[in-house]
Amino acid sequence: MGPMRQTVNGSGNGAANDSSGRLDDQDAAQAAADDVGVQSADEAVEVVEAEPLTPDQQRIVELQDELTAMGERLRQYAGSTDRMRAEFEASKARLEREHQRLLASEKVDAAQGLLAVLDNVDKALGSADGATLEAFVAGVKMIRADFEEALGQLGIVRFDANGERFDPERHQAVTAVPVTDPTLDSRVLKSITAGAALGDNVIRAAGVVVGRYVAPKKSEEPS
Repeated sequence: MGPMRQTVNGSGNGAANDSSGRLDDQDAAQAAADDVGVQSADEAVEVVEAEPLTPDQQRIVELQDELTAMGERLRQYAGSTDRMRAEFEASKARLEREHQRLLASEKVDAAQGLLAVLDNVDKALGSADGATLEAFVAGVKMIRADFEEALGQLGIVRFDANGERFDPERHQAVTAVPVTDPTLDSRVLKSITAGAALGDNVIRAAGVVVGRYVAPKKSEEPS
């Protein structure tokens, strides 16, 4: 009886070992299946990510890229605009300083010419008591010539408008007189004050008398 129990026990141990082996094999198979499942899931994800975009999705991506590039260009333009504005303001200030310097220089030149004329006026007045009328008149004429020369150095030229056709840019009508000669209509008949021009610009219109044509009245026929 004893040997038989041992045989049974031996058979039981073998069965247990076989069962344990099968469980290990099942666990290994399940683990392998799980690994395959995970790999399959990863591959599925990769396949989904690799799917091509639809035309609408592709257009959205393109628009986003364009917006990004446009934003970058706008930032560059803004920086360029700021630099240009700063350069413009600096140039404007520099030109204004140069203009003021030239204006001051021109004022100095004008003052020097006028001061020389004023000196001659003082001399004429100082010698007026003992001078004859002819000498005094000659001195005044000399002062006038000096003054006109000083104006010429500034580029100012006086002009006489006699005989010119009336031009509101050059003439200021002091009065108008009737004329019966149609060729004298709107003509300057007399200059009251001379005009003055600086280059092509009239800085003072000449005061003038202008002719206005009036047709002569017909003589009444005797009744």
